[in-house]
Amino acid sequence: MAYQLTDINFRTISDPKGFVEECDARYEGEVKVAAEMILENRKKSPIILLSGPSGSGKTTTAMKISAALEEQGVKVGRYLWNAKASAAELNALAAEAAADDVQLRYTVFQGSSVVPAGRDDGPGANHVCTWPVAYELDGVKEWLFAQKR
Repeated sequence: MAYQLTDINFRTISDPKGFVEECDARYEGEVKVAAEMILENRKKSPIILLSGPSGSGKTTTAMKISAALEEQGVKVGRYLWNAKASAAELNALAAEAAADDVQLRYTVFQGSSVVPAGRDDGPGANHVCTWPVAYELDGVKEWLFAQKR
């Protein structure tokens, strides 16, 4: 169900608490459906990608989906890496994560550690700067290229 801007404006004034609760319940329901779809399709679609503009809730949604999958019995590994670490250190972390006995690996780089020195850390910088760091990791490349249908 899509919301119209006039409806949102009205609801935030007439019943703000109820509107927030309704939106949260709807979001939680969509997360549950997404987790169920991921489980049903995990053999033919082993990679989960979330995209959206900066601040749109990708990280929050990923954390909620991984928690929902965990509730369904999926073993989840969560990793927090500092992108300023050396290539050798990051490759070692990737190798450790790959060796873990888990079905889903959820990795996040700490804070703005992916943003190169001297670059503005404005909206979207973390998102844009993540890919060059991640794709230089030997373990990530090896895993990606090993995937088959």
